[in-house]
Amino acid sequence: MRDALLGRARSALRAGELDGAEALVMEYGDLAMSDAACLNVLGVVAEVRGRWGEARKFWGRAVRADRKYEPAYQNLRRYFELWQWGRSECVRALGDETALDLLRARSIGRGY
Repeated sequence: MRDALLGRARSALRAGELDGAEALVMEYGDLAMSDAACLNVLGVVAEVRGRWGEARKFWGRAVRADRKYEPAYQNLRRYFELWQWGRSECVRALGDETALDLLRARSIGRGY
């Protein structure tokens, strides 16, 4: 159930349906607030809405929930670089990208 909800939430997010993406993650219930992948997606939703402080908090919680969950680390690096230097080579990570996807996004300058 979790993976299906996250997949649909990521698709909704990529389609610009922020409310739908957030609602899908929250369908996972209270567990969403302790799951690194869910917290990461909620952080991206917050970022796209321009709520950077909220996004950083979600990504921080994601890292604490799973120290090995790389997408949250990548989003935190991106956040830091954007605020520190105004630009970042890191692309936004939703958590389902492959290494090839990330390389392609970086080469054409896409956010996801």
